[in-house]
Amino acid sequence: MVLCLVSYCPTVSERLGGNQPDSWYKANHWARTTAIACFVLVALVAIVNWTRRYVEYRPRKTTAFLRGLGYRHVAFIDLSLGVVLTLTTLFLALLVWCLQMQPYYRRGVEWGNSPLGIRAGYIAQGLIPFVFVMGSRINPLAWIARVEASRWMVWHQYGARVLLFFSLLHTFVLMYAPYRQGGMAWVTAYWNKLNLWKNFFNDMGLLINGTVALVALGWIVFSSFAKLRNWNYEFFVIQHVLSVTLFIMSIWPHLKMGMPDCIYYAYASIAIWVFSVVVRIAWESVEMAGVGKWKGTAMVEGFGGGDVRGIGGVTKLVVETKRGGWDVGTYVYLRVPSINPFQSHPFTIASAPPTDPKTPCPLTLLISTRSGITKRITNAAVNYPHKSIPVIIQGPFGVLGERLERFDRILVICGGVGAAFGWPIVSRFGKEGKVKMVWSARSLDSLKWFEDDTTVNRSSIQLHLTSSPSQIPEKSTESDTEIDCYTPLSTTGEEKRLQSSSVPSNVDVRTGRCDVRSTVRDYAECMGDGEKLAVIVCGPVSMLAETANAVSSLQWDIVLGRTGLGEVWMHKERFGW
Repeated sequence: MVLCLVSYCPTVSERLGGNQPDSWYKANHWARTTAIACFVLVALVAIVNWTRRYVEYRPRKTTAFLRGLGYRHVAFIDLSLGVVLTLTTLFLALLVWCLQMQPYYRRGVEWGNSPLGIRAGYIAQGLIPFVFVMGSRINPLAWIARVEASRWMVWHQYGARVLLFFSLLHTFVLMYAPYRQGGMAWVTAYWNKLNLWKNFFNDMGLLINGTVALVALGWIVFSSFAKLRNWNYEFFVIQHVLSVTLFIMSIWPHLKMGMPDCIYYAYASIAIWVFSVVVRIAWESVEMAGVGKWKGTAMVEGFGGGDVRGIGGVTKLVVETKRGGWDVGTYVYLRVPSINPFQSHPFTIASAPPTDPKTPCPLTLLISTRSGITKRITNAAVNYPHKSIPVIIQGPFGVLGERLERFDRILVICGGVGAAFGWPIVSRFGKEGKVKMVWSARSLDSLKWFEDDTTVNRSSIQLHLTSSPSQIPEKSTESDTEIDCYTPLSTTGEEKRLQSSSVPSNVDVRTGRCDVRSTVRDYAECMGDGEKLAVIVCGPVSMLAETANAVSSLQWDIVLGRTGLGEVWMHKERFGW
C-alpha cells in the first residue's frame, strides 16, 4: 500500500514507470520461484531415495566421502554436518538472491514500498506451504520422497526460522523506508494510519494484522526450541496449535489486502493442515469402529527400580492386533481416551513384526516415565496391573533409509528405552548371526522389559550398566580385549564383565560406560573386505554424537584406502532415558 506524506503524490502511471527494474506489479515471481525451487529440491530427494531403494550399487568412495562429511556431528547446534551445510547453503542462496537486485528503496514512500521489503515478503510467502507440510503428521512428502515424517521435522523447524528471518527483513525494511525519508514523525504517521484494530480485515489494517502475524510466528519459533518443548510437551502441542491458528488468521487478511496475488499460498497452507487433520480423524474413526488392524485394547505393565512411578521408570503396553503389517524401526501414535482423549503421542514399536503380515501378533510399546501422559499411563499400570485399557492406535509410521537385508553385519547401539528401536532388529536378523546389540542401561531390571520375547538370541547382546555401584551385582572380573564378530563384543579396559548368579548366563553384561568409538571401530575391523556394515543407534544426544563421529571416521578410512570395507551406513534416532 502506498502512503503519501508529501505535497505532490505521483499518479498510478507515474509510479508504474518509476517502479523499474523490480516492479511491484511483477513481484509475485519471487514467491513463485521460491515455491518452484522447493518443489525441485523435493523431486531430487525423491529420485535419489527411490533409486536407492531399487538399485543396490553405490559408488564406494564417493558414497563414503559424502557420508564422512555428512555424518559428522556438530555439537553446538546438535545437528549433523550434512544437515548444517545443506541448511546454510539453501539459506544463503535465498538471501543472496533476495539482496542481489538494487535499488533497495524507492525515491520516496509515495512512489511505493521498498523493493527489498517486498521481495523478502514474497519469498516468505513461498516458503509457508512447505513449512506447513513438513510439520504435518500426515505428510505427503514422506510418501513422495521416501523421507519419514519425523525426519522432515528438522526442516520444518529450521524452515520456520528462515521464514521468520525473511518476515523480519520484510517488516524492518518497510518500516525503515519512511524513517529514512522523514524520521520518526513519518514512521509514527505511517503506523497511526494502518494499525487500527477495527481495520484488521481491510486494507487499512496492514500494519496491525502483519504485526500480529509476525508476533505469532516469532512465538511459534521461540516456543519450539527443544528445552521449552520438552519442559511440558502436552502444553507445547496445545499452544502450538493455537499459535498457528492465530498466525493463519492474521496472515490471511495481510495477504488478501497487501499481496492479493499471494493469497493462494495461505489457502495452500490451510488445505495442507485441514487435509492432515481430516485424514487423522478418519483414520482414528476406522480404528474405533473396529475395522482397522488394531483391536483397540492394550495390557499395561510397569517396571523401574524401587519406584516405577518415578522418572526413569518404564511402562510396557501390549496392544492386541488383528494382523501384523509393521516393520522394524517404525512407530505409532497412541491415544488413551481414559487418560487424555484429546491428544496422541508417538511411541516406537518395540516388538518385531510377524513373518506373515496377515498373522495377528502383539505389538509392544515401551513408555519412559516423565510427565504428562507418560506419568498418567505409569500410574494406570501401578494401580491396575495387567489390566486391559482402551487405546486408539494410528500407524505405523516411519521407514529406514536402506533395506537391512543387503548388509552383511548390523551393529545396534542403544541407550535406555532406545532399546525399543533396536530390539526388533535383533529379533528379526539375530537368527542369521549378523547382528550385535550394545545396550547401555541403568540396571539389570531393564532386561525384564523383553523377558517374554523368546525370539532373540541373548548372546548377541552386550549390556552396559551405568547405575551406581550399589545397584550392580558383585563378582566382576576384567574382560579380555579380543573381539570376534560372531561372539559377544569386548570392552575397553575401564569396563568390567559381570559374573553373578543374578546375571542371565547368555547375556554379556558389563559395568561402566561403553566406549562407543572403540566398539564401532573394533566391530568394523572384524569384517572382511567388501562387506557392508549397518550401524543403527538410538539413545540420548551424546550417544548419537559419538556414534556419528565414529562412523564418519570409518568413512574417511574407506576414502583413504585404510580399510577394505565395502560400505558403512548409519541410521540414528534420538531417544532420551
